[in-house]
Amino acid sequence: GPISFGMVDVIIIGGGPAGLSAALVLGRARRSVVVVDSGQTRNRAALHMHGYLTRDGIAPAQFLTLSREELDKYNVHIAHDKASFAARSREGFVVHLESGQVLIGRKLLLATGVRDLLPEIPNFESFYGRSIHHCPYCDGWEHRDQRIVAFGRGNAAVGLALSLLTWSPHVIACSHDEGLDSKHAM
Repeated sequence: GPISFGMVDVIIIGGGPAGLSAALVLGRARRSVVVVDSGQTRNRAALHMHGYLTRDGIAPAQFLTLSREELDKYNVHIAHDKASFAARSREGFVVHLESGQVLIGRKLLLATGVRDLLPEIPNFESFYGRSIHHCPYCDGWEHRDQRIVAFGRGNAAVGLALSLLTWSPHVIACSHDEGLDSKHAM
């Protein structure tokens, strides 16, 4: 059956790096914390994570395992579930989970990150996280000075291409089903 947490100090929706970091600080501050983690990570296809001191290049699954092990010694609980509804209540906040469980907390922290809208292109998934990436800050270094294609809708492709010039002078902008304004031509 569902685990009962009673009233907690903080409910964190999102079990990625931001939510887990917040949970660590709050747990160390002796706050009772429940992290709601749906398991639908943004970097699900990535082989490595980058940009975290002491963990640069770690596999995402290993990062989650190590993070959760660290949280075990504090008053932090992980609810492997998905939030379906959240609202303000007299006591603070109420969060309904898909399993039917209801959480009540004094504070609510949303650390859900972003969701990428990936193009529907044949075989896209087989390259995603390997040679197709969604975050230049996460994967640009590994492809520095190589030929890079910035793919997007309309002029968003040009904006992305311009930002990728930090990593390589060899960038091409490709627009998906939309033309580009001539004033943005490179």
